[in-house]
Amino acid sequence: MKRRRSGCVTRICSVLLTVILAVVLARAVVKRIFPMPYEDEITAAAQQYQLSPALLFALIKAESNFDANATSAKGAKGLTQLMEKTAVWCAKKSGLPLTDIYNPAQNIAIGAYYLQYLMHMYNGEEACAIAAYNAGHSRVDTWLCDERYSADGKQLSAIPFAETEQYVKKITFYKKIYAWRMSQ
Repeated sequence: MKRRRSGCVTRICSVLLTVILAVVLARAVVKRIFPMPYEDEITAAAQQYQLSPALLFALIKAESNFDANATSAKGAKGLTQLMEKTAVWCAKKSGLPLTDIYNPAQNIAIGAYYLQYLMHMYNGEEACAIAAYNAGHSRVDTWLCDERYSADGKQLSAIPFAETEQYVKKITFYKKIYAWRMSQ
């Protein structure tokens, strides 16, 4: 009888150890895939513009994968992938300095300002703001006026651009992971 209990305890301990190792490895993998560089700048900008830091981390992860020197094929620049015209407009409107669009602190602050601007434009509807960040607010405004994409004119029930639909899903997923990372 004692041998049976001993064998059972050994198996339980083995399973528990395996589970603990799997959790530790999973955390390590998540930290590697979802890094948190520029944490101070992102947290400060999120706080200043009343955004979720996890949302701002998710946006930067999706836009540039934290490459401060990233430039898209369409000309979007920096961590938050701002178009030059948008960055200049945001800098003027917000009073933020813009001497170098690739400067992480400036790019993060202006990108956060722009995201907050879109959040206000869409009354806090995060999916609309994210879609507008990707496809432009004039397109989102058009979709909100079309009952095929919005039943109430305030929320999107569908997004007609596959790229924008995937973008919104990606950022929503990334936000959940960053929220989890920040809670650890």
